[in-house]
Amino acid sequence: MTMTATVHDFRHQRSWSPAEFEAMVGSAAATLLATVHEPRGARVAGLSRNGIELLALMLACFRIGAVFVPLNWRLNRRELALVLADCQASLVFVQEEFRPLVADAVLPCPSLDSGFAATPLAAGPAAADSQLAMLLYTSGTTGRSKGVMLTLGNLRAASENFRCVADVRAESGLLCDAPM
Repeated sequence: MTMTATVHDFRHQRSWSPAEFEAMVGSAAATLLATVHEPRGARVAGLSRNGIELLALMLACFRIGAVFVPLNWRLNRRELALVLADCQASLVFVQEEFRPLVADAVLPCPSLDSGFAATPLAAGPAAADSQLAMLLYTSGTTGRSKGVMLTLGNLRAASENFRCVADVRAESGLLCDAPM
């Protein structure tokens, strides 16, 4: 089956074909490999509103074995510092409007807005379901935020369940309006 779906960013009114999006993920993966000393298991945080770059960063982390840590841009500087320390982030990609929130960070904070400049890294074999893929922090309403460990298997199963329940097909269009 030929994939003709596109990824569309309504905020910037731009679309990417599957090949263009794959190239962006590959560039993000190559950028990570050039930036992170030991990529397997490294925590790579992203502080951004929803956007194609954040999605590409997440998939690039999965590709190289890094652990993606999405950060809530509604947290204050102290709360973000606690999460970054807890997850032991190697770096945090930052959308420029949120740079003041990580101004005190002692780790690299490359701009997510400038994209990924590296030559794309081709996709390799699929990673094992047991690979830790994401640390998703709780809201911390009853105490400090806690990092929930999600494996690729957890994420694949959740995606498959959603596909079945929502009857998602190749021609379906999906809107991601909740924070990633």
